[in-house]
Amino acid sequence: MNMNSYHYEPPDVKTLPTSVRPTVGMRRKSLIPCYDRNRLAVQGSNLCVSYGSRGNKNFLALNHLNINIPECSIYGLLGPSGCGKTTLLRIINGLKKPDSGSICVFGFIPGTRGSGIPGEGIGYMPQDVSLLLDLTVNEILMYFGNLYFMRSMYLKSRVTSLIDFLEIPDKDRVIANLSGGQQRRLSLACSIIHRPRLAILDEPTVGVDPQLRSKIWSLLAQLCVEDKMVIIITTHYIEECRKASMIGLMRSGEILEEDEPDRILERFNCVTLEDAFLKICIDYKRAKRRATQTSIVSCFKYTESSDNGIDMSRILKERYVTHRDNHKVKSFLSVISTLVWRFLVQAFRSPIYLLLFLVFPTTSMMVMYVCVGKPPKDVPVAWIVDDIPEYDSIHLHVDEFHSANDSIRIPYYPDLIKSQLNPNINLIPYERLDYAVDDIRKLRLRAALVMRSGFSEAIHIRMNVLNEIKIIDDETIHRGTILMYGDMTNKFIITSLEISLQNALLGASSLVTQITNSSLPVPVELGEIIEGYIPSVQDGLNMVEYAAPGFILTTLYCCCFALSCLGLQAEMSHKAAERTLSTGVTASEMVISQVIARSILVLPNGLILLLTSVYAHGIPFHGSWFLGITMAGLQTISGASCGILLAILFPRIEHVIFISIAIYLFVLDISGIFWPISSLPYYMKGLSSVSPFTVPYGTMRAIFGRKNPDFHAFILPGLVNSILWVIIPIVLSTILLSIKKSR
Repeated sequence: MNMNSYHYEPPDVKTLPTSVRPTVGMRRKSLIPCYDRNRLAVQGSNLCVSYGSRGNKNFLALNHLNINIPECSIYGLLGPSGCGKTTLLRIINGLKKPDSGSICVFGFIPGTRGSGIPGEGIGYMPQDVSLLLDLTVNEILMYFGNLYFMRSMYLKSRVTSLIDFLEIPDKDRVIANLSGGQQRRLSLACSIIHRPRLAILDEPTVGVDPQLRSKIWSLLAQLCVEDKMVIIITTHYIEECRKASMIGLMRSGEILEEDEPDRILERFNCVTLEDAFLKICIDYKRAKRRATQTSIVSCFKYTESSDNGIDMSRILKERYVTHRDNHKVKSFLSVISTLVWRFLVQAFRSPIYLLLFLVFPTTSMMVMYVCVGKPPKDVPVAWIVDDIPEYDSIHLHVDEFHSANDSIRIPYYPDLIKSQLNPNINLIPYERLDYAVDDIRKLRLRAALVMRSGFSEAIHIRMNVLNEIKIIDDETIHRGTILMYGDMTNKFIITSLEISLQNALLGASSLVTQITNSSLPVPVELGEIIEGYIPSVQDGLNMVEYAAPGFILTTLYCCCFALSCLGLQAEMSHKAAERTLSTGVTASEMVISQVIARSILVLPNGLILLLTSVYAHGIPFHGSWFLGITMAGLQTISGASCGILLAILFPRIEHVIFISIAIYLFVLDISGIFWPISSLPYYMKGLSSVSPFTVPYGTMRAIFGRKNPDFHAFILPGLVNSILWVIIPIVLSTILLSIKKSR
């Protein structure tokens, strides 16, 4: 057969070699080669598969099914929806293990070494189209060809010939823009591109016009003749299976009849296969009813064979040597690179992916720096001063305070404190306290500051500026105290106001004692700053620098988590993952390639977030850039591995969304991104220490805030934690996907 062309002209029967001439019971127009029913390519015996339960009984998808498929033949598997055809095909394809019974394909159990199944020895076209709609026609064919380890030049020629023969449009057209029939033809091309010795085609001619349907059957016949291929086909068009070598009529998980189409028509005296099938089903029901009435526990079958095991003497045993058998490492790397390439192409063509890994991380961090963690601004506070200034006799203006040491006058402290207060506080003069309290209740104000009559003299004495005064009476303490009335339902604002007021009093006290040569009244002196710096009065209670390292890691983790989880969910829901696994891709290759691809998409954002945080938003960074980028990368990969694990555990997207949100909020609360973990109760600290956030947050803060953080105390725990949260989910995902693959 010419590898560059699939145009096929039916030869004259007389010109065919003896080995491929039609025999008795075979129509010349089918052109199926003769086959020996005693030389079987596929044999299944007593296959049973149960799915869940219906009422109190298990639902049997396959009920002691026996099947025999000869070599070099087209086997038409016919039956109504739900009779177990797809389950049987998945067992032959090695994607599912039967609960009981035996299956043998070319002398080997599917999935064992030498069977080539799943892998290069089989081509699988599922009932659903199961194509990657983001790829083009050429890309999807090249993708499957690379998974089957086809050589580049041969693959390109196969792609061209299949596109021409199956009348698939422009090879650069995106699959999503093809019609349903065109997609099914492309799906067929993907399954036979590597010329497997066994092809499983689940309804390949649905939605195809009659002329092209005839061409497809001619192609299948040609593959049987020239490539000695075994083809198992299911179809809704029962009559077209008259072109098959052999058909199996299936109902309720059993093969009722297995023979050549013409012989079935002859035996049951019918004109069409549909009439024959109907007659067989009626006889089956009657026999089953009689068996039930007589309590005979057996299955009615028209098949002649009642073997309970595999008859190896009838099996055509041919060991299939795959590319993986001879090149394990090379094959592994080739599959990983092919899958990663495919994931990246899909991502760059998906708007939601572009939004997640290009726009969301930087914009979310920008919003955080602008809106979160900074001290409250423009806080309305009532300023009530009953202390009347007397600048001519007692008080000094703030700008005259430099002469305080040479004068008996004292500063007017309300103005002095006001000059030291945080400018973010909007002081509004009020004459009466009751007016201010009323406005606080109406949310026009947040608080009110009251200074009584004689406040300046009293607080001057309290600051112990006049050293000769040793005892301060209660009245002086009372007059020298600032009263603060506030709405305590918003404790953060009140706390920020209180801290600002304390800083203002300390600033005023420091200024007074410095000019008057008095001692500082506060009995605390700040020693050498070991790490970090003292924030200015304007910074107030600023949480941005504390939260920024955690926000960077959280953003990267969540973006990669969402990308990997949603990507795998979409692939599994459209059966694309199953089709990829049928090419021989292992669970570990699927998981690792997903992690690599999603991490590649998000990793550049780690560097972008670090650079913008430090240089655009002014977050202090004193540590090693290498360690910072390493922690960001590990947290990104950790998010990808955890997202894949969750997608495998919960197959429905709504379950994944609810569970991921619940876990994320819980872990975030106990991880110390907003509040120190030292405040956690003792029974929560254990959970906090093993979460994917807590220890890495501490490591990242140490990298940001310390010039030379101790490696064993700060860096190593974060690295170990992140690496474990990469490895453990990958291992669990591989195990779970392997289990799901065989279910």
